[in-house]
Amino acid sequence: MKGKVIAVTTPKTINDTLTIQQVVVEWFKEVKDKSYSRKTAFELKKTDKFDSIKALNGVNLGDTVTVKFNEPESREYNGQWYTKCEAWGVFKEGASNGKSASNDELDSLPF
Repeated sequence: MKGKVIAVTTPKTINDTLTIQQVVVEWFKEVKDKSYSRKTAFELKKTDKFDSIKALNGVNLGDTVTVKFNEPESREYNGQWYTKCEAWGVFKEGASNGKSASNDELDSLPF
């Protein structure tokens, strides 16, 4: 998904092995001759085995980014449903740092 960063939360430590941070991206859906603004919050995680939070290094509010993410997942808790979108890559548009993942690297990710 491609869009503009409109918010980045402060990392929240859940326990000794899990930290979570969110990035909110505004994107536009084109329907017929109209453009509708949509906002999606993506969750990034840092565990002892994987750190997707580091993908936010160098990403600032207002930057245009491409977000790579797993399929959204919903869970029920006390009669309420919650949906999360877990991102594993945030790539700044026009970045020339040479750190963007190639298709081969993306194909070899462990999920």
